[in-house]
Formats: sequence, C-alpha cells, structure tokens
Amino acid sequence: DVVVGEVWLCSGQSNMEFPVNDSHHGQFLLQNAAAEVAAASWPLLRQFEVGRKPAAAPAEEAAGSWVPCSPATVGKFSAVGYFFARDLHRRLGVPVGIIDSTWGGTPIEAWMGARTLGADPAFAVVAERWRKGSPVYPHRPSWEPSALFNGMINPLLPCALRGALWYQGESNTDRAAEYHRLFAAMIGGWRENFGQAELPFYWVQLAAYVDPQHPADRSWPYLREAQAQEQP
Repeated sequence: DVVVGEVWLCSGQSNMEFPVNDSHHGQFLLQNAAAEVAAASWPLLRQFEVGRKPAAAPAEEAAGSWVPCSPATVGKFSAVGYFFARDLHRRLGVPVGIIDSTWGGTPIEAWMGARTLGADPAFAVVAERWRKGSPVYPHRPSWEPSALFNGMINPLLPCALRGALWYQGESNTDRAAEYHRLFAAMIGGWRENFGQAELPFYWVQLAAYVDPQHPADRSWPYLREAQAQEQP
C-alpha cells in the first residue's frame, strides 16, 4: 500500500491543528462537518500526524503513521490540510500526503532550529526571555525556543516535500514587532534543513479578530502587518 505523489508539511498552532470533525474541540466545529465527513472517501489522500513532543536537542524519530482518508478517519485530519490536499488531488489526479505537525497555543520561536535562532544577534532576546522565565513562559515546555523544531520537525528530515503550509501567529501577537524577522528566518531555516532552497512556503494571515475578553487589544493588526511584509 505504497503511493507516490505530493507531500506537504502542515504546521503551526491551533488553527492548523483544528480537525475536520473531532468532538474534543467543543464549540469549534467545521461548517457542514457531517456532510464533509460522509463524502471523504479519498483513499489516495493520507495524513501523518506527528506526535507532540518537545525536545531539548534534535530528535531522530517521531511517533505517527500514515492514515488513508475515509469517513472513519478524516475527522482527525487537519481541516486546512485536508481541504488543501483534496483540492490538489482533484486538480492533479495524483496521491497527496499531508504531514500534520502542529501544537495549539505555541509561538514561532519554538518551531525554529537553534542554528537559525543563533544566526541573528537580534534573536538573543528570545533566549533571554526563556532564561529569565518571562511570565508568558511558566510551565510551558512547548514554548521553549527550538523545542518543537527539535521534537516535531527535525525527525522529518530529510523528507522530500512539495511545499509547506503555515498557520500560526496568535501566540506572538504581544511581540509583533519581532515577528517578521523571526518568520523570514524560520522559512529560510526550514528550506536549508530540508535541503530545498526554493521550497514553496504558504501561510495564512491572521483574521481580523478581537478577543472579547480584551476588546481594547489591538495587537493582532500589527502581527498581520508583520506577516504581510515581503518574505524570502
């Protein structure tokens, strides 16, 4: 049961993690979820969900397995990844695999390799925040700089990807001024690590959202601006 086709890495925080139909996500449900699940007979679509595991050093292996898409399995597929893969499959007529490497509520620096973070002196503040135990970090191993790259991206190397999809930013809105530089460096770092200098990299810009608990917070527009600035 081996197929050859497109493979896309889907990564980021909760909006990329958000599944097609999983009751564990409570009030956040996909529109027309039942109908979408019933129609999801696509045996040539597969998902590999990378097990959540932060690591202090680059790991060689990650838990997970390839799962063919069917009404019985699609509920746990990344919704963004599934609809992207289904569209590609319909257009190209080839198998499409998505690698779901996601963790809700995590910052971009956790998904960046130590070499990438260490290459720019401007990023020293990232390590310093972690070292000092900044209030945004207490008891969050998944927020440690490079922890998710080490545990959930490095084990995938040197997978031959067709491209990457990224949906993240909510956990960096309070530090939007540094996001553009971090994001550009992360893209370059991933391309270097995967050995593909021109790896296509698509991202979703944050929505025009206002937290009802903090209606005066206007940090999201600054993060959207950082995302919209030219990337490599």
